[in-house]
Amino acid sequence: MTPPVVAFGRKFHAMSPWKDTAFDDDAVLNYVSQLGASDDGYFEITEGGMIGGIVMPLWFAPSTILGVELFWWSEEPGEGNRLRANFENWAIARGAQHVSFSGLVNEREAAVRRLMERQGYTAVEIAFRKAV
Repeated sequence: MTPPVVAFGRKFHAMSPWKDTAFDDDAVLNYVSQLGASDDGYFEITEGGMIGGIVMPLWFAPSTILGVELFWWSEEPGEGNRLRANFENWAIARGAQHVSFSGLVNEREAAVRRLMERQGYTAVEIAFRKAV
């Protein structure tokens, strides 16, 4: 039986810009294990979704602590919002003054922007990728 984190991960992978990159089940299991074992890492999985992130200092202002979402997937209505709130609360409890989430640039981008804006988030950066 496929572990839920791998099953969710495969679904994310299939719709992500990384879909042409090999997906390694063992690497996923090892990564979330290490993340969950770290004092600075967060991992939560439910029947309807998962989220992982870290807290870390801002590179140019180490007294400013960020909560940074690394991956986030949900399949049930409201579950993504619940997972987001749980991660926010965890990060705040560990001293985060800011929390950041990323979103894919795809057909869901506008809906994700609206959802995040309703929760008080502002878009601040765009990531660029180039295969070399």
